Amino acid sequence: MPLPFLQSAYPVPEKGRRNLLTAFFFGVFVALFLYFFKPFGLHFSANCLLGIALGYGFITFACTYVVQVLLFALFASYYNESQWNTGRNIINAAVILGAVSVANFLWGVYCHFTTFSLTGLATFTSYTLGVGIFPVVLLTLYTQNKWQRNYTSQSAALSAHLPGMTAQIQEIDLLDEEGRVALTTSAEKLLFVQSADNYVEVYVADGSKTGKHLFRNSLKNLEDQLAENGSFFRCHRSYIVNLQKVQQVRGNARGYRLVLPHCEMEIPVARAKNAAFLSLIKSR
Repeated sequence: MPLPFLQSAYPVPEKGRRNLLTAFFFGVFVALFLYFFKPFGLHFSANCLLGIALGYGFITFACTYVVQVLLFALFASYYNESQWNTGRNIINAAVILGAVSVANFLWGVYCHFTTFSLTGLATFTSYTLGVGIFPVVLLTLYTQNKWQRNYTSQSAALSAHLPGMTAQIQEIDLLDEEGRVALTTSAEKLLFVQSADNYVEVYVADGSKTGKHLFRNSLKNLEDQLAENGSFFRCHRSYIVNLQKVQQVRGNARGYRLVLPHCEMEIPVARAKNAAFLSLIKSR
């Protein structure tokens, strides 16, 4: 049975600038570690130690960034935000470390530290894991603990603001991509909208149940249609939520989760939307 810690929620690796910064951190760490501590016989290379250390640091940086980009592209479904946990993050880091090991081995062959052989590859794999496992474990533990505490503590304070939010009774027409009325409902009943490829799924309160209406349109178009009503908020790239209907705010290391009536799923708030979300909730 998996260790409970490995199943704990964890923020999915980010693309773009955050990925670049993470790769840069690992590259700098490796370069500094090798230069100052001179492990694995590097003290015999004093005359060219700086260049060798910078070489390993750059390879670690470039390989970490490129491999993560490739993993995002090739296995997009694996990086499902709602299912990402500490265990998956460790596996992700292990794959990247494996790729870095191969790249470092090739650099070692070029620098005449080893021969092109399975023995040499095994040696450099053990070297890379020896140097890389510490910052990976440290960063994983720190990040999980930081975000878990942050979102858990703030979610209770946010939930306290919800009872004072005033519901609006306003009839709205939602249009499909052809401009035809696809659904007429009231703002008070509309719970949230979810993107579904080229369609949108509109969830509406129906007594003690939740009804789902599917029609062809983009979430951006629905966001524009609902813009005049200040209760609707694009909290995530895949969701628009009616803030009037949020009953509770929960949190884990992935971020805030919004609880709606008669709805089993919890609506995520993207980290990029946190500031706007906090402002909207606290201003009510």
